[in-house]
Amino acid sequence: MNTIAEDGASRAERLAAIGEMVAVLTHESRNSFQLGQANLEMLCLEIEDRPEALEYASRIQTEQNRLQRLFEELREFAAPVRLDRELYNLRSLVGQVLNELSVVHTDKRIRLREQAAGVDLRCEVDAFRMHQVFRNILENAIVASPNPVRVSITWVSSELNGAPALQVALRDNGPGLSAEQKQKAFQPFFTTKRRGTGLGLAIARRIVDAHEGKLTIGDDGDRGAKFVITLPRESAA
Repeated sequence: MNTIAEDGASRAERLAAIGEMVAVLTHESRNSFQLGQANLEMLCLEIEDRPEALEYASRIQTEQNRLQRLFEELREFAAPVRLDRELYNLRSLVGQVLNELSVVHTDKRIRLREQAAGVDLRCEVDAFRMHQVFRNILENAIVASPNPVRVSITWVSSELNGAPALQVALRDNGPGLSAEQKQKAFQPFFTTKRRGTGLGLAIARRIVDAHEGKLTIGDDGDRGAKFVITLPRESAA
């Protein structure tokens, strides 16, 4: 037991050190990013009548955005998860996320099928953090699934450690997960995407863990990937 506690403390210390390093790096890089962005915008004005040159500028913008996102995800992963809980309807969070993603992924037609059966969909959660969780899972689903994207969401009342809980299962119509993907899905930096950071699901699990909940991969009863989130109705603290 002491060894487990020591390992946990050691891991927390390493994450804290990484978090401090990334925070400094992000801060020091901000001016460079802003200067690069300003110059890129000026360049685009200069070459607006040259489509080929604008294409190169667009590629630079895409890579700069990706680098900024990487910094942000590294910081999110390494920083302690602090929660500001309130009683919140989780269905409304899912709706917000799907609306946002439909604007980003205009090439995909998203179809939602939901089952709630009168279940109380409220939990004491940090709405901002749980928004991150649903966004990470649903964006993966949209990217992985063919058109039309079919997302199935099932809400049920449950129990967790003997206390009332809310469980939500999210399934897509993509190719599903291989045995290796299931085993490594929540490992930091594991990704099958050419442009992925491999931190999205790792961050999602840390957030759910901070809520004293569970994030797991569901069974293979149907086609697609299935993720199951179980959250206590109230904070144990």
